Amino acid sequence: MSALNAVATGGAAGAASGAKDEFVARYCVIKHSWKGKYTRVFCIGTRGVATIDPASIFKITNKWDYPQVVDCVASPKAPTDITLTVRSGKSTDSTTFSCMSAAERGELLTDIQSFRPRFDASWQPTADRQVFPARKYKANEEWAGTLLQVSNTALLQRSTDGTVIGEYKYIHIKGMSMLEEGGPHAAVAAAADDGAATPPPAPTHASSKVAKLIIKYGKHNKLHMYETEQLDVIIRLVNDMATKYLGLPAIERFRPLKPHEFDMQRLGVGRTELASHAEFPVMKIAVRHNNTPVRRIFSTTMRQIVERDPA
Repeated sequence: MSALNAVATGGAAGAASGAKDEFVARYCVIKHSWKGKYTRVFCIGTRGVATIDPASIFKITNKWDYPQVVDCVASPKAPTDITLTVRSGKSTDSTTFSCMSAAERGELLTDIQSFRPRFDASWQPTADRQVFPARKYKANEEWAGTLLQVSNTALLQRSTDGTVIGEYKYIHIKGMSMLEEGGPHAAVAAAADDGAATPPPAPTHASSKVAKLIIKYGKHNKLHMYETEQLDVIIRLVNDMATKYLGLPAIERFRPLKPHEFDMQRLGVGRTELASHAEFPVMKIAVRHNNTPVRRIFSTTMRQIVERDPA
């Protein structure tokens, strides 16, 4: 994250206002106003947003609780600009800020839009409709029942009880595609047949045949695969959300991969680079495993630490 870390949480300004400002992200921006343009620190908190003057011992110059916020979106005027609209009495005021780069604008909007349910009461029903039953291809070459939810900032992976166990932020998705049919990763039995909890009924979107969605993610271009009946719908919604709420360009839809290509590229590095130099047995604790310790092996290679399944 490119958030500015120089501002302490709350700080003197928070004490002066009588409440602790729990800022979770801070960005250096240029504020546009009738007075001119000047530097501010744009702070995103758990209860609202604020601007701070870095030249005055980090004094809060403006603060808006989320009930006052109408929206914060990308401005079409420049690839680095955002527009914050807030309620002011019976009217609204809009202010433009310029981020230091287009990439930083995407990060800022991702942070503030993650709090959208706190300032947009209509968002949650929309999010609840964008949930799709799926099956994830795991490192042990098995499929597990799961849910994919298209939110306004990320494609969320949920367990069948609704718990978020993973996310693919749109700002870090490098591309989306599908697996060519007919390979060894062909569809397996339905979720109910392998003992997985039965997911809720799929939303009433136009259905298509079962396909395998591939997500290229992160700086290492790791590949993640899900089996779903709504591949085209998910890709379309991801692009719609990323453009509408984060101002991002359309995510690349690269050519379909053959099964052996997926296997070779899955970790973002060639298999020749994964030869172990040393291995260490460990116990992994993670939300996706219900915080229950799971046996794993840490392997050191020439360039990486690799987590392996001893099974």
